[in-house]
Amino acid sequence: IYVYALASGALRWLTNGYSPDISADGAKVVFTRTGEENGIWAIDLDGANAHKVYSDSDLITSPKWSPDGQWIVFSRLSGVSKCYQVGPGCITMREIQAQFPQMSPEMIYDRMLKNATRVESPLWGIARVAAGGTDYRDIPSLNSAHTPDWSAAGIVYQSSVGLEITSDTA
Repeated sequence: IYVYALASGALRWLTNGYSPDISADGAKVVFTRTGEENGIWAIDLDGANAHKVYSDSDLITSPKWSPDGQWIVFSRLSGVSKCYQVGPGCITMREIQAQFPQMSPEMIYDRMLKNATRVESPLWGIARVAAGGTDYRDIPSLNSAHTPDWSAAGIVYQSSVGLEITSDTA
């Protein structure tokens, strides 16, 4: 991560990481790291006080400061969905069983899924944490939620069906 001063054109290295976001007051940068240092990190703009804010998922991406600097919203890998690729869509065994309750799982597999490809798709969610690393909370979102950001209307994020808006509620 580098800091570029627009006025002078000076460029300086700040730290290693991904997806940086500068706080509204310009004093801090929040970012993610992977591997052994996996999680959300924060650092002062001058390079001091680098510290891990939060880590509790296999993959955390796209941290963003709230406008008041009190919260950080981010995307997190929350699991995987296993489904069968049938035509243009993907359907789970549970969804098929709900549609055909009279059929056994073996019968469903033999008659409908034998030639289908089993697919694992990542499930993404949105969460927020206080700037100090406390008060974690999952935020209601579709299971394909990516790149959240705060707005006057709530928290805007990208999903598999387009842009969505949610709010910081349990």
